[in-house]
Amino acid sequence: MHAYIIHGYGASPTDHWFPWLQARLQAAGIPTIVPPLPDSEHPDFAAWQATLTQTIGTPDRNTLLIAHSLGTISLLHYLSATRPASVGGLVIPRVIIQGKTRDKSDFGNPQIWKHCC
Repeated sequence: MHAYIIHGYGASPTDHWFPWLQARLQAAGIPTIVPPLPDSEHPDFAAWQATLTQTIGTPDRNTLLIAHSLGTISLLHYLSATRPASVGGLVIPRVIIQGKTRDKSDFGNPQIWKHCC
């Protein structure tokens, strides 16, 4: 098993509870990566998707995915594009809800918002 923690808008790998959870998972023997998504104050959809592709590759049943805030939408889009047969787990402690971003149409497919928020 390996884990990825995906941060959200305006955050970095050292913010919030990310380092705490990373340390706990690693202490349990689960290698954990918190990739820095570029320019999180001004997120670029393509750049974030490219970072997820480079960092995660193709998830499988040994992949635990944890996402927070805008990282959730990014991860869901990534999963819809990569279409893995299965993942080991998906944890979403906080998702962005409709109306909480400046312009959700600028970040990903509006159909994602229609079905998940």
